[in-house]
Amino acid sequence: IGATLTERRPQLISSLIIAFAGAAVLWWSYFDRAARAAEQYLKNAQGQERGRFARDAYTILHLPIVIGIVLFAVAAEEVVAHPDEHLQAPIRFALVVGVGLVLLGIVAAAYRATHHLPIERGIAALAVVLLAFLAGRLRADLLMAAVVLIVFIALWKERLSPRKEPV
Repeated sequence: IGATLTERRPQLISSLIIAFAGAAVLWWSYFDRAARAAEQYLKNAQGQERGRFARDAYTILHLPIVIGIVLFAVAAEEVVAHPDEHLQAPIRFALVVGVGLVLLGIVAAAYRATHHLPIERGIAALAVVLLAFLAGRLRADLLMAAVVLIVFIALWKERLSPRKEPV
């Protein structure tokens, strides 16, 4: 991505900003409330439950998160390379499935820690996947911007919710 910075097209710059915003919302999704909930649970867990939780949350449930991040990165590279074109179906699905896997992996880990489902993230994952079917003819940069906006709104709504739970 850095090598393409020699081109100063406005669409290239905006697609880089959108891709960075996508990485930022995924980071926010992981490190805000979900990480604190897992950390708190691990701190309070006793005996074998501590090991079981660590196994579940930090290995098994991280697998979809890691796969999702890789899929998002593949899609982001394509969006930056061709921001004004339509994404081919495999790349479009890499984008939405990647983001969906990250969100749902975090939902599963949060549920394991708190027995509370962060509904906003689940709805965002569903909305993002539906977007792949409904917005297939959208330009690559606009599709990624829509995905980022959906995740941002879900996380913002979750943050503003008056829940006592950490997630």
